Amino acid sequence: MKRFVAIALLALSGWTVVLLARTPVQELRQLVNDLDRNFSQMKNFSADFIQISGLSKTNLNQTREDSGHLYLAKDHKMRFEYQKPEVRLWVSNGKTVYSYDPEERTATKEQVKESTADMLPLMYLVGQSGLKDKFEVTEVVRKPSFPGNRVLQLRLKKKNEDIKHIEIEVDPQRKLIVWMLIVDTADLTHQFIFTDIQTNSKIPDSRFEFTPPPGTRIRGAGPQ
Repeated sequence: MKRFVAIALLALSGWTVVLLARTPVQELRQLVNDLDRNFSQMKNFSADFIQISGLSKTNLNQTREDSGHLYLAKDHKMRFEYQKPEVRLWVSNGKTVYSYDPEERTATKEQVKESTADMLPLMYLVGQSGLKDKFEVTEVVRKPSFPGNRVLQLRLKKKNEDIKHIEIEVDPQRKLIVWMLIVDTADLTHQFIFTDIQTNSKIPDSRFEFTPPPGTRIRGAGPQ
């Protein structure tokens, strides 16, 4: 599940004697600004998700599909509750990230680093701004997965060992990311579809803490 790094995004023309039309560049700049402003003011983000991961760059039909629910909050907090086809859990309180396999009754513990954005770039957007500083943003000319959305490509300005580029679909009315495609440096793909999106809801801080069930073996650096 690694290689999910980092992520997200994106003038009104006024009336004079005539209505001035906005150029595509101005529209894109306004979309990026609106998206950036919305996420920077966001306290948290939660949604159902479907994750479709390519397992082979030569066989596009060789994929794995997972689904579950995710919670994101400012200060790099996140919780991925995988439900199908198997139960798994990823939890970060912003300092430490745990991955838990209930079937094996094992948990892996790691310190959160900037590279931990490979979990999902969205976790580095909530409560922050400056998308234009982190990414080069261009619009992709193709039909979106959801009618009315805008498709944008993001390329990290700072070289990343895991991510090649990211595509997102933005709902221009709600200023939200509803779809994301991460292409890693091995040209494998990781697609996320977000539904039932909720923002600024009451999510307790305890949701981002991991309490090991009795009998759990913890692997990783740092105090157990």
